[in-house]
Amino acid sequence: MCCGRFGASRLRSVTVTFANRPLVTVAFGWHSGGMDSVTVTGTHAATARMDIHEVARQLNSHLGPTLVAALAGTPDRKLPIRWAKSDGPTPGPAYSRRLQLAHRAWTHTAGAEGEHVARSWFIGANPVLQEATPLTAIRNDRGEDLMLAVKVLLEDTPDT
Repeated sequence: MCCGRFGASRLRSVTVTFANRPLVTVAFGWHSGGMDSVTVTGTHAATARMDIHEVARQLNSHLGPTLVAALAGTPDRKLPIRWAKSDGPTPGPAYSRRLQLAHRAWTHTAGAEGEHVARSWFIGANPVLQEATPLTAIRNDRGEDLMLAVKVLLEDTPDT
């Protein structure tokens, strides 16, 4: 098994937009059985360059504000809606870090597997995370474990 279900030359990309204008396109590629490290750092750089309000807006649109509040670690379910407004409050450093980590994980999983699978993956028990959910791993600042779980998902080959 060289490259999982995607094949050696399969590439996909996601374009991140802001105010209906393309901000950056992130390409996903697989080779020799894993995600290209350039892709991982490219996704990190793209997310880091995004305004945190846009990160919150995108996560809200994909996961909903209740899940975004849960992964960020705030008990206020409406706070992510306020974070998503360009003139809204700016999330504190811990919240911002978790939002950016969640955005990176979302970008990878949704880009490779589609939004429905990515959403299910975020809220489902994960054996790589000792049966915790990716959402819980983000809230508990387990970034290294989370990105390993992303890698395992993207390299997984369905049983045939």
